Amino acid sequence: YLGNRADNLETAIACHEEALRLILPGTHPRQWGSLHNNLANLYVERVLGPRDENLETAIESYHEALKVRDPESDPRDWAATTMNLGVACLNRLRGDRGKNLEEAIQYLEASLRVRTREAAPREWASAMTNLAQHHAFDLNRGNPLAARFETIIAAAHVKPVAIRIAAIEIAGAD
Repeated sequence: YLGNRADNLETAIACHEEALRLILPGTHPRQWGSLHNNLANLYVERVLGPRDENLETAIESYHEALKVRDPESDPRDWAATTMNLGVACLNRLRGDRGKNLEEAIQYLEASLRVRTREAAPREWASAMTNLAQHHAFDLNRGNPLAARFETIIAAAHVKPVAIRIAAIEIAGAD
């Protein structure tokens, strides 16, 4: 990358926000949805500003993108945005951790209805990795929703050794 990462992200955010002033959801729904999804991704990566505000802005923008993306007419983009939203909720700093986690699980489960192992193996693996990592993280902290992760992962036929490896890596990071 050229230049300063923080400056580059700020420039990209400004460009996306300007484009959203020009492109309307009623006339260009695909572009509008893509702009909101990408803007949210930029806020997730943003270096400047309070992390909690950046994540809240990202979550709002993912919700905006989902206003024009649906699983029937745009399954691939809908699933991508839904998974991104789930990951943002997993990392959310505001609100009740349990409620944020429950919301994240709902979004990740929803994305897996489209991103199946057979139809989209790479995207499926990415979603399963997110679930497994956060499952291990919450198991280490005695989170009551950890059992739900076990059910999701077992249903998806993820090898238990992969879960143990993720748990060891995360535990070692603490």
